[in-house]
Amino acid sequence: MADPWDESAPDPGDLDGLDDVDLDRLLGSVPEISCGSVVGRFAAAVACLESAVDAVAAIAADPGLQAADGDRLIDWTRELERTRNKLQVPDQVLINLMEANRCRTAGPIGLFSTEHQFLAALLGIPVGEARSRVRAAQLLAPTSTILGDVVPARYPALAAAEATGEISRDRVDLLTRAFTEWEKLLPVDGNGVTEDSLAEAEELLADQSKVFDGRQLGQVIDRVAGWLLPDGMLDDRPAQDAVRQAEVRPIGRGMRKGMYRMEGHLTAEAGAKLLAVLDPLSKPRPVLDESGRIVMQDRRDRGMRLHDALEEVADRALRSADLPAHGGTPATLLLIAEEDDFVSGEGAGTTETGDVLPMDAVAGMSDEAEIVRVVFHSQTHEVLDLGRTRRLASYAQTLALVARDGGCTFPGCSKSPKWCQRHHIVDWAAGGPTDLDNLALLCGFHHQRFARHGWSSEQLGGRVWWRPPKIIDPAQKPILNTRFRDYPLIT
Repeated sequence: MADPWDESAPDPGDLDGLDDVDLDRLLGSVPEISCGSVVGRFAAAVACLESAVDAVAAIAADPGLQAADGDRLIDWTRELERTRNKLQVPDQVLINLMEANRCRTAGPIGLFSTEHQFLAALLGIPVGEARSRVRAAQLLAPTSTILGDVVPARYPALAAAEATGEISRDRVDLLTRAFTEWEKLLPVDGNGVTEDSLAEAEELLADQSKVFDGRQLGQVIDRVAGWLLPDGMLDDRPAQDAVRQAEVRPIGRGMRKGMYRMEGHLTAEAGAKLLAVLDPLSKPRPVLDESGRIVMQDRRDRGMRLHDALEEVADRALRSADLPAHGGTPATLLLIAEEDDFVSGEGAGTTETGDVLPMDAVAGMSDEAEIVRVVFHSQTHEVLDLGRTRRLASYAQTLALVARDGGCTFPGCSKSPKWCQRHHIVDWAAGGPTDLDNLALLCGFHHQRFARHGWSSEQLGGRVWWRPPKIIDPAQKPILNTRFRDYPLIT
């Protein structure tokens, strides 16, 4: 194999020589890239890319680079950015190929219910970033059918624009978010969103995305949306239903870690109902004396008052005891803490979703809903038990499982107890008892699939551990899901 970095290549220390490197000629000189199977050529190209990046990084660390003038530095910075943007194309192709090859369910790193969860675990990136990459791959890269047929990219003009390297990842995210939203309106009659209008919007945005930055491109997207729906969604309940959504997510990092983020789009009817409930509860509430004079003004701004009104609505709903059951337990707030913390009123408790609440807040909620306080001994962490008289876990056992497991016990899964089922470690039909030491929380996805993929569970030290198949770990060492509980429990 010819070495593209041999002495005949441009001298890395020669800044003038770097301008004359012909990448096509360079890659064509490597036999594994210029001929052979597609798989072999791709592997060689990736290796060559890594070598090239290593060379650029090494030269960039050389103090001699300070001799370059400003124009060259600007050109190189732009070129590196274009190269970085171009790499989105093979990245998206690989994401779709991994899905077609069932890498997330039959691959070597585990069993994942969604593509973005798999990608986040594979690359060690935030779930939100993984979700954006998967969305872009689904819209801008070819996909495969179950029969192996290749389906072209859904938006070829956007894909071609991306391939130029002129569209950064944040702009790709803006575009794919917009088209994902507009696609929801295709089945709805009576609006301007059709296959033809989306094709026109694609052509326009493919050009504009290479010119405008993220903020300006967002404004262009808004104008295109106004063209697709000149009257918005006024009096168009089917269109509103198609794009309605609401999300409440815990914030896991930054200054607001420990709080929740709420966002979404409500239909006109739902929004009107919510405002009708919140408006009277969010009015300023100054402190008055016995004669009705204001002693202290309400210094909360409108946003704070709306937040407090929403919390009050939740309190009233919990007090009503009229909420539907979920995951085998009724609407109940499960609070978990050690005995010493409950006795002293200090420290903190943990809810079934993993949120930490100070003990004074726990005490203050005791009259707002059915609060089940699960107290563990500070040393043994003992919980209740029930013998083999029932096949289904009882209400009390379910609460104990929630307190002990915290959520799905399968490694890497983040499903909360509300989405979990009670799993017999040793199957009931095989003589497994309905005891806590033979039960585990498992989400529906993993409950249906773990056995066929060679996973098995067992209890060790009061925790549920999972042994992977030999394809993942020949030694089959047990793995513990530490997303919810990181202390040993004894049942």
